[in-house]
Amino acid sequence: MKKPNLLDGILAAILITVCTGSISLILSSFITDNTLFKILLSFSTLSYLIYLLKRSQTQIGWFVVIMTWGFINFGSWLMGLSLIEQVILQIGLIWLVRSLYFHSSILTGFLDLGLILTGLAGSIWAILNTNNEIIALWTFLLLQSLFTLIPNLRLSPANNKIDNTSTFQSSHRVALEAVRKLSTKHTRR
Repeated sequence: MKKPNLLDGILAAILITVCTGSISLILSSFITDNTLFKILLSFSTLSYLIYLLKRSQTQIGWFVVIMTWGFINFGSWLMGLSLIEQVILQIGLIWLVRSLYFHSSILTGFLDLGLILTGLAGSIWAILNTNNEIIALWTFLLLQSLFTLIPNLRLSPANNKIDNTSTFQSSHRVALEAVRKLSTKHTRR
C-alpha cells in the first residue's frame, strides 16, 4: 500500500464520521448515552486503526495492534474507567501506531503527539460548543488527516549516513564467517 496523503485522511475522516453517525442514530433509542459513547469511541478508533494499518507500508504487527485495541477496549470497560480515561487510552493507541508505522524519529513522533493533542483540544472545543459527539469526532479526525504532512525528520546529521552497500557487505562477511565457524565446529564432533 502507498503511504497516506492528506486527501486519504480527509476521506477516511468523512467515511468514519458518517458510519459512526449512522450507528449513533440506529442505537441511540436502544441504549444509554454512556454506553453509546463507548461503542462509538470503540468503533471509530478501530476504523481509524484499520485505515492506518491498510495505509502502512508494512504488514507486520497488524494482529498485535488489533489485539492491543481489544485489550484496551474491553479492559477499560471491565475496569469501569471513565469516558475521559477511555478517550485518552484510545488516542494514545492511535499515536503509538502512527509513531511506529509512519515516523522514523523521536522528533516526528513528538510532532505527531502535538497533532494528537491539538485534535483532542479541537474535539473538546467542538463538543462544548455543539454538544454533539459526531461533530467532535469529525473535528478530531479532520485534524488527524494532517499527520501526513509531518516531514520525515531525523536527528542525526546528514554527514553520518552509512552506505547501504558497505553495510550489506560487512553483514554478509560476518554471516559467512559465522556459518564457517558453525560448519567447522560441527564437523569436528
